[in-house]
Amino acid sequence: MVTITLTELLLAVLIIASIVLVIYLTVMVGKLLPVLTHLNHILADGEIIAADARTFAEQTKGSVADMTESIKNLNAMIKGNQSLTKTAASLVNAAAAFKGLTKKAGK
Repeated sequence: MVTITLTELLLAVLIIASIVLVIYLTVMVGKLLPVLTHLNHILADGEIIAADARTFAEQTKGSVADMTESIKNLNAMIKGNQSLTKTAASLVNAAAAFKGLTKKAGK
């Protein structure tokens, strides 16, 4: 006659539960790998977008400085402190910089 003690029964249940847990974890990791791969692609795209935004911000910085100078020159001209030709040249430079910036942004 075969007798099974309570500790043997608990040990058998723990072994079976451990096997089921290992199988469950293996399946979950298998499902997680494609998600992580997709997330990696998304993060790579985010880095590209951030680099483009950084470049655009640097280009915009120069144009904004040109426009600021033009506005200051226009303000000074209105007050009579500066020549018309210098103000016109500043406005043309600012407009050209802005036009170049919008062309680059459109690409």
